[in-house]
Amino acid sequence: MKFELADINTALKKADVSPDKIDAAAHILQQIAEEKKEDAAEKTPREKKSIIGFVSEHPVTDQAEQTVYLVQIKETVQHDTVANTIAEVGKGYNEAVKNKKKRPKIEKFSDHFELLKPKLLKDKGIKVLTKEPIILVKYKN
Repeated sequence: MKFELADINTALKKADVSPDKIDAAAHILQQIAEEKKEDAAEKTPREKKSIIGFVSEHPVTDQAEQTVYLVQIKETVQHDTVANTIAEVGKGYNEAVKNKKKRPKIEKFSDHFELLKPKLLKDKGIKVLTKEPIILVKYKN
């Protein structure tokens, strides 16, 4: 519930508070209101983000359904560099697991989303929204 300064003054007068204390309270409330306005002006707006869908590597154009992986990037990131960045992270992953036989290597692009830990891509400004592919359904309007 929000109150106007006049409502607070009226309530304090009805409670038999001295006029000096009412003026001091009004001054303090005005300072708080000004600080809130300054804080609101200083807040930086949220950075806009874009969502990119990567269609599976062998889409059949006649089919009504295709599998897609979704990632989210900041709007300042170039869309055409995202695939290359994901591939670079995948190369680093393959180098790290080269001597570990139990860990699978990345062989196709869809493996990046299933095998890489989200933190590795998040450090590059890419947030994976789907670890498993989603289905993209085509329809005619």
